[in-house]
Amino acid sequence: MPTESRLSDATQNAKNEREHPDDLHLVSYLLRVQSLTVQAPPAGVPLPLPIPVELPPGIAKRVLGPNSVQEPQLLLEDVSLVCKPGEVLAIIGASGSGKSTLLNAIGRRTGGLKTLSGSVTIHPTSANRNKAADAIGFVPQDDLLLACLTVRETLLFAAGGKSEAVDRTIEELGLQKAADTFVGGGSSGRKGISGGERRRLSIGCVLVRQPSVLILDEPTTGLDTTAAFSVLSLLSSLARRNRTVIMSIHQPRSDAYPLFDRLCLLSHGRVVYSGLRRDVLPWFSNLGYACPTHTNPLDFLIDVSAVDSRDEDAEKASQARVSRLLSAWAEREKKDTEVAGGEQSGAGEDVDVGAGKAWKSSRPGFVKQMVVLTDRALKNVYRDHGLLLGFLLQVAVIGIMAGLTFFKPPETPAGIQTLKTVYYQGVVMFFYLSFILYIYIDCGTLVVFDREREDRLYDVLPWVCSQLLAFLPINIIVPTLYAIIIYFMCGFRHDDLAKNLWIFIGNCILQQHASFAYALLAAAADRNFAQASLVANGLSIALFLSAGYLIVNLPAYIGWTKWMSPYFYGFRWTAITQFRGRYFECPGIEGVERNQCIGDNVLVGLRFNMHTPLWVYPVGIVAFIVVVMGLAVALLQFYHPGGVKHAKNKLSSRERQKKPAKIEDAEVLKRERVDVELRDVGIIVKGSLLSGLERKTILQGVDVTFRPGRLTAVLGPSGAGKSSLLEAIAGQLPPSRFSVTGTIYCNGRPLHVASGHQEQVAFVQQSDGWLLPALTIRETLHYAAELQLRGISKTAKRERAEEVMRAMGLAPVANHIVGGETVKGISGGEKRRLALAVQLLADPAVLLADEPTSGLDAFSALSVIDALRALARSGRTVVASVHQPRSEVWTQVDDVVLLAAGGRVVYAGDKAGIVGWVDGARGAQMPDWWNPADWIVDAVCGDGRDVLVQAWEKDRELRKTEEDVPLADEDLAQAARAHAVGVQKRNAAEYALPVVLSRSWKNLRRQQDVFVARMANPPFLALIFWLFFLRLGHGPSGAQDRIGLLMESSAMPFVGMLAAIAIYPAERNAFYREYKNPASRYGAATFIMSYTLQEIPMQFFAAMLYAVITMVGMGLQIDARRFFEFSFGVFALTNFGESIGIIFASWVTNGGLSVSLVSCALTVLAQTCGIISVTLPRWLAVIAWGSALTYQARVAFINEFSGLVFNCSEEQLASGECLAATGEQIIEQFGFKDRNTAKFTALLLVVLVIYRILAYVAVRARVALL
Repeated sequence: MPTESRLSDATQNAKNEREHPDDLHLVSYLLRVQSLTVQAPPAGVPLPLPIPVELPPGIAKRVLGPNSVQEPQLLLEDVSLVCKPGEVLAIIGASGSGKSTLLNAIGRRTGGLKTLSGSVTIHPTSANRNKAADAIGFVPQDDLLLACLTVRETLLFAAGGKSEAVDRTIEELGLQKAADTFVGGGSSGRKGISGGERRRLSIGCVLVRQPSVLILDEPTTGLDTTAAFSVLSLLSSLARRNRTVIMSIHQPRSDAYPLFDRLCLLSHGRVVYSGLRRDVLPWFSNLGYACPTHTNPLDFLIDVSAVDSRDEDAEKASQARVSRLLSAWAEREKKDTEVAGGEQSGAGEDVDVGAGKAWKSSRPGFVKQMVVLTDRALKNVYRDHGLLLGFLLQVAVIGIMAGLTFFKPPETPAGIQTLKTVYYQGVVMFFYLSFILYIYIDCGTLVVFDREREDRLYDVLPWVCSQLLAFLPINIIVPTLYAIIIYFMCGFRHDDLAKNLWIFIGNCILQQHASFAYALLAAAADRNFAQASLVANGLSIALFLSAGYLIVNLPAYIGWTKWMSPYFYGFRWTAITQFRGRYFECPGIEGVERNQCIGDNVLVGLRFNMHTPLWVYPVGIVAFIVVVMGLAVALLQFYHPGGVKHAKNKLSSRERQKKPAKIEDAEVLKRERVDVELRDVGIIVKGSLLSGLERKTILQGVDVTFRPGRLTAVLGPSGAGKSSLLEAIAGQLPPSRFSVTGTIYCNGRPLHVASGHQEQVAFVQQSDGWLLPALTIRETLHYAAELQLRGISKTAKRERAEEVMRAMGLAPVANHIVGGETVKGISGGEKRRLALAVQLLADPAVLLADEPTSGLDAFSALSVIDALRALARSGRTVVASVHQPRSEVWTQVDDVVLLAAGGRVVYAGDKAGIVGWVDGARGAQMPDWWNPADWIVDAVCGDGRDVLVQAWEKDRELRKTEEDVPLADEDLAQAARAHAVGVQKRNAAEYALPVVLSRSWKNLRRQQDVFVARMANPPFLALIFWLFFLRLGHGPSGAQDRIGLLMESSAMPFVGMLAAIAIYPAERNAFYREYKNPASRYGAATFIMSYTLQEIPMQFFAAMLYAVITMVGMGLQIDARRFFEFSFGVFALTNFGESIGIIFASWVTNGGLSVSLVSCALTVLAQTCGIISVTLPRWLAVIAWGSALTYQARVAFINEFSGLVFNCSEEQLASGECLAATGEQIIEQFGFKDRNTAKFTALLLVVLVIYRILAYVAVRARVALL
């Protein structure tokens, strides 16, 4: 269908739907923003603590000096606008102009930003002012959706069960085919719906609630041209039905311009124009800036109000132009008594952007909310197969391995010691892993909760209750299975079996719910998994130590903590039911010593109060659950840590003032010209029964030639195969999943024999998630230049980095932090340009850019295309797939490849001939005021695409206008020799290692939360241990207390695991991206070596602090040898845990499953170390020698107990109150015959090296599949 017909039909549909019955009840609102000024306040200074605590800016300035705090930044300055019912207001501007900040201010989502002045008010146009709270619906830029719900279910829950509204919304958004498809994405393992469908679904979640004022942040992001126009037409029709629609849009199409009634043009947070769309072009024309013909007016407006920072002259000229425009509009506002011609409508209702106060809104009752939320949560939980597999693996692995570790201990004193351990470990071990897994789950779920509570969809308490009910089956079935496995494998008593078994099952179920509540509290305090798990782990140690097993006699000042520990109640409940009234055979033990074989005496040795009623213990666990859940509800209600924080300037004053070096004679990289020709190329996705993928053709019969010196744009709708075409040329399609037919030629020779091809081709992917968050733009480019540019001086490399940085318009933000998921650094457009700049450093002969303008505003997109065109003019072959090309982008393109759905070629050749050819084949003519790129892409989206494909097949001669010029044989031979040398140099670890290590260290050092967590975790744990153990004595409990303290060292691998989860993924992503790039490729050995070298100093320093606090502070035996061996043991355990984390994180994509697997592995290995279980089966004891925990436990145990004497009477020894009279007896009781600690320390070093080699093997095997 011709585009002008679509626009006409959309307008007519809007008129027809103006009086839709479903909208008659809506109260229309006029929205007014008056003189709004918003500031980003200075961030606090993080304190060097293992928990996230910041020093307030005011105090930091006084204590650390004024340079320690970043100055506040104005994001919006004196912004005024108005939007009436029935109108669509588009907020446009270049990247970083303040569009999203303004929308967030209107939607009362300013977070930590400060409103200095101004107001946002809504004015009802009728006397009915009810339901003002529900007037505004906000659609954020990010699609935060539950992965395991279908599209229909997602909308149904958003609509509160109103199926009529859901059906209508699905039809309006064109989601009929995807209505019963799972959303997917994230860590769910489901592919789900496409990116464009996710965007439409996010809009639908708001539309089903029928808001009067609809606010949308970049609603067309990720959509193809047809889908984008469809969404904008829908929003226009909604406005015509008496709604007020406000949106930001960064890359508007030509046909979008007539759909907008008002425009607000921003530049650096100030208004350039705000008023009716029909008046905007005359206003700029009167100022001397007329819009040229054949240009999208929206593109023109964004360009004229943006500062061109690509070179100094352009920057000065554009800055002067923008200043003039801002001054002209400021003068007009002073003269006008109304904002953009809007009429005052009496007192409005203040949106209260400054305080962020929530309106009282009309929501369903508690029961209705809980029923709907529970239904949704049940579906989302039990369709996540990876999550369910994680829970089942915990039961199978931990339950069975613990059963084997403690398998039916004999009725001897050693067996009784094992039973005491299993009664304690049975309560603690499994449920510690449960709360780690639940923290991971909650940190992801609460992101969606934060978004929905901002929309006031439900109250906190119903949501918490729904989560509790949704996980109730898991929290009953999983601990029950675990309890049954443990009970029958570990020698629990069989007399009065039903009663004792049900008591233990009930204990485990309550402990699982306690873990669930504790995890929710931790995630409610911090949405970041690394921080939440760190705090939860630190506080959980107090719960473990106060249980009464590891420390029999708690110090008086800390003894009260036992009443807060569910493990205190659980351990006593289990131990009393298992030991009370029980007699052990203890063959060969006679006389007074036999008293230690009486169960009641064992309880006396543990200092249990035998007069406490048994019902107190389950009641104590229930009380813990209720109190902790109440605290979690309170935090969720009143404390809102969710959302993205604004960037903190983490550079020192010296780094901020650093200027690029001045280079006089930059060296030039030499590249030959390369033709790339495709002959009858096709791409097929291979089918697989295991993955559920069906065989599918992506491209078919592609005959195209890409020539040097020309910029070629690959255009087409979503699903046309644009990205796959570029990936095939770059060799980025995995052969295991894709089959490429036909032949690709490089300078006249088939691709597989074109020596030097990989050296000369650079491929820029769509994703920029591999960028390290704590580096600046300049540092990112300098490090990339070090890796990519070989054979030139370091000075020339830096000059090249500075040159590319300025060419990409990144010079003004050169010293800004890149940022990541939780810290907002540079803008999305700047990240995209930075990712492209990294590939441009090596000045490749062939540059393939997949959607280089995706996510960019119009001016940023033009700056990227300008850089690509300049590269092409220097003799390079440049090919870019472009999603929504603007008018100015079109003028920079030389050749065009137009693809239709199904990967069929519609046109391939010079840009100058495509419009005439398409018009001739369709029998239609492009309007004068239209972007040619929009016109031709629209042509292949409609019903007429088959006609165009057939016409192109008949016109093959058009594709043969030039002859190929193959590269001479001698040139190919020279390129092959250069390629071979280059590969050898690139893969040399001695060259890449210093660069990668320096970059990794700087990135880690600037992330103070992660850096401090790695450094401070071990000493922080040691301090907590010290609070409970203090100075260890030599009385009756001295041996048991020492055993408990040494057992706590088994927690150190978990510290390493948590560090790996927080640090490794970002480093891994950067390595994967660089490994796929031939110019910057370095080996997996270099990557692992770099990661290891930057972690070892911190781990060893932290281990030494742990050793000082433990050995000196708690009174362990100490000399130079013991101190070194203890410190090395703690270091080894941390490093060992990190190696395990690397192995799993390199392969497992499901985050919850990965955390569960690593935790299970470390827990199983901890049980076999030789201290926790004294009576290991022989075969399991042999396997235990493969764990670092076994060696460390023996070294620490032997060093501490050798030569010790305990002050115990005969009666205390006989009753079991004192385990032994000497340390040697304890060593013998644990079966440690070989006491050569030096040998075990050396073996521990060997084990560390082996596990790090295994980590290398895991990474190497993974990148082999990329």
